[in-house]
Amino acid sequence: MRRSIVLIVLYQITGYLASNQRFVDDMARYLTVGYEVVDNFNNTWRTFDGKLTLGNTGPDIPIGNATSWSLHFCHTRLFEPDNIRPGGVDLAETGLRVFHLNGCLHKMTPTVSFVGLPKNGQLVIPFRAADWEVARTDIMPNWYLTAPNAQPRTIDVTSGYRLDWVAAFVRPNQYKRQDYDRYQPYKASDRYNTWSYENPGTFKQLIPTPHAEELDTAKTMDIRGVDWLVVANQDSLTPEAKFLAAKLDTVAVNSSQAPASKAILLDLDNSLTQPESYTVDSDCDDQLVKIKGHDRAGVFYGVQTVLSLATNDGGVPHGRVTDQPRFPYRGWHVDVARNFRPKDDILKLVDAMAMYKLNKLHLHLTDDEGWRLEIPGLPELTQVGGRRCHDESGQQCIMPQLGSPPGVGTNHGTGYYTVNDYKEILQYANDRHIEVIPEFDMPGHAHAAINAMLARYRNYISINKTAAEEFLLSDIDDKSEYISVQYFTDNAINPCLDSTYAFVKHLIGEVKGIHSTIQPLTVFHFGGDEVPEGAWVNSTACNDLSSSASYLKEAFVLNVTAIADDAGLDLAGWEDGFTKHEGSAVVLMDRDAFPMKNVYGYVWNNVWEWGNGERAYVMANENYTVVLSHATHLYFDHPYEPDPEDRGYYWATRMTSVQKVFGYMPDSIYSNIAVDRMGNILTEDEICSQYNCTKLDPGQERNIIGIQGQVWSETVRTSENFDYMAYPRLLALAERSWHKASWESIDDVTERERQMSADWQNFATTLGKKELLRMDKMGVLYAIRPPGAWLDGATNELKAVVEYPGLPIWYSVDDSKTWSVYKPGTTLKSEDLCTTNMIILVTR
Repeated sequence: MRRSIVLIVLYQITGYLASNQRFVDDMARYLTVGYEVVDNFNNTWRTFDGKLTLGNTGPDIPIGNATSWSLHFCHTRLFEPDNIRPGGVDLAETGLRVFHLNGCLHKMTPTVSFVGLPKNGQLVIPFRAADWEVARTDIMPNWYLTAPNAQPRTIDVTSGYRLDWVAAFVRPNQYKRQDYDRYQPYKASDRYNTWSYENPGTFKQLIPTPHAEELDTAKTMDIRGVDWLVVANQDSLTPEAKFLAAKLDTVAVNSSQAPASKAILLDLDNSLTQPESYTVDSDCDDQLVKIKGHDRAGVFYGVQTVLSLATNDGGVPHGRVTDQPRFPYRGWHVDVARNFRPKDDILKLVDAMAMYKLNKLHLHLTDDEGWRLEIPGLPELTQVGGRRCHDESGQQCIMPQLGSPPGVGTNHGTGYYTVNDYKEILQYANDRHIEVIPEFDMPGHAHAAINAMLARYRNYISINKTAAEEFLLSDIDDKSEYISVQYFTDNAINPCLDSTYAFVKHLIGEVKGIHSTIQPLTVFHFGGDEVPEGAWVNSTACNDLSSSASYLKEAFVLNVTAIADDAGLDLAGWEDGFTKHEGSAVVLMDRDAFPMKNVYGYVWNNVWEWGNGERAYVMANENYTVVLSHATHLYFDHPYEPDPEDRGYYWATRMTSVQKVFGYMPDSIYSNIAVDRMGNILTEDEICSQYNCTKLDPGQERNIIGIQGQVWSETVRTSENFDYMAYPRLLALAERSWHKASWESIDDVTERERQMSADWQNFATTLGKKELLRMDKMGVLYAIRPPGAWLDGATNELKAVVEYPGLPIWYSVDDSKTWSVYKPGTTLKSEDLCTTNMIILVTR
């Protein structure tokens, strides 16, 4: 039977005489944990079978039931989903019971029938969990132990981020979700066949590709050093002049000091009519570079173009670049709420965005798992909501989520930006013509905020009831039972409390104040996504209103709208923040209910087989201002390859390679239909015959203002993790948001794919030979996929390619003892092939 139990060494415990702290410390040291996904094909829809193995490598003192201990762990798939709520469920005959606490956090405790785990004993615990797991990073680290009156301790073997205690995914029923999942981990030959191009790529001078360029690369000049001056012809361009001069190690001056040659002249030009447009004229004969822009932003992008050209061998070429952006909104979203990203990571990201002409930084500052911005007057938001630790009272912190350890210390889930930190980010971004868009997700995804305001309530209730309730976000008497998509049971801000809107008003006022002297806030992004069904239906505060969560959510949105409008702000939210239920149908809220000029809908849910792929056009037709954020192509928390060892979630698509991002077509969203989540071929005709494929009404394309890439951070804990997920996908996003390729307008799919592939070869070659070098200088730890390789059995010739031509390939035939640089025509000796496995890798 599935729930059978194997206990290798087992006997009754006579008692544990040491203190609880010693007990927890010993357990953390000696307890081993093994985790294995057994079967995703268990013939039960959307569940998988797993196996947890506990062992005791300690001394004779056994791990038993004499102490009321608990093992806490994050499991992003709900354990025993049909049985666990509300009171937990026994795990077969193991004598252990598992409970769902909140979010991903579960705990396992011994029952009276638990007979212990002695030295060298091993307990195998079969379990069933929701959905599926096909990647190692699905399993969260830092499982920890607790006992009464003892400090919690992380189990040693699970601490850190290596996950080597998780069994490899080697069988199809482990690395596939269902038997009709077509994805396989790539082999070297798969990559070789993908990247072996008939014709080599042509090096691009600039990324993103400019609107027009006429450059003579045979004629160049070196513009670096003290012999050259950067001249601001208008005082308003002094910041841009100083920025360029600092990069070139030269000096910035005003127009009265302009020399006749060896000068870079910055100027505004009202003949350039499009915002952010610019020209660069490079005259190697007169030793002059002229940068002209429609506005300061245009001049700044001309500066970035000159800096890019200056990195080429031989310096800046003679000629002209005429350029303008495809979209006014070219965005990057980073989730600092799930797992915190320190300020330096954000500043480095801003530098990269500026280099590639992205202009909107969307900071996801709050979610269930954390609140990351100090708000004057509400210190609990960061003192409690910005920290993770084991505190069941909720007074000190948020309970550990997403693999955080139980102590605040080096916890990747702990951290926030002080007002001064945030102002520094604002100034840094503003100097680089990047607008910062802070998001405060509500009414759903608000566990951290709700918990923080409950802590505030408890602090004040015995002193001042009015103060205690002033900013409360939850109804103390609410008996509603619900569970969110991420398994939170208390994450929906109550829309029926006056204190909720006092909180929103205070929040908006303080954030406006923080922005005011640096970069005035123009929009309030309230998130609005994934409000759980069943929230508020038994709230006494909502007795006089409809019991429909959809109605109450709409009331919340309209109340927030009024507050934002009074503050002079536009409104922004994820697409489902502006939807409601009418019977069984999901429809948009009436755009006329929003008085502000712009209501921004960030459209993410385009999983084609779910039938929502039309929503971008539906919103644009209703005069919402649309930012394309499509999860199938623009969610960069997904893996690069369908490999169980590659980091990331895969709920929207199994993989998002850089080429896939490069090939995204924002002007024709249905042309992006290719495969479903399981890798099965989809066509536009198939999807549009099954679901509505609303067309964009004439003239309404003006309402689609751009595209945005998203890095969500559930599996992103370190700076290295973030760089890996973000780069070099950021460059492909920049290419598509700035430049419309000619192949995007080709109707014939075969010809379009042929021309896109050729353009990609050029782009990939430029990354390998130039742009990744620029990333190196910034200290970016970008992702490099393994090389493609094939061995000609007849000649023993090794054939190898890389995703980005120009990167060196190394190989070893003696188990990594020695390495050789691969060159075309490399032939291996027969004895090497017979005696050892060959290892091949690509390096910078």
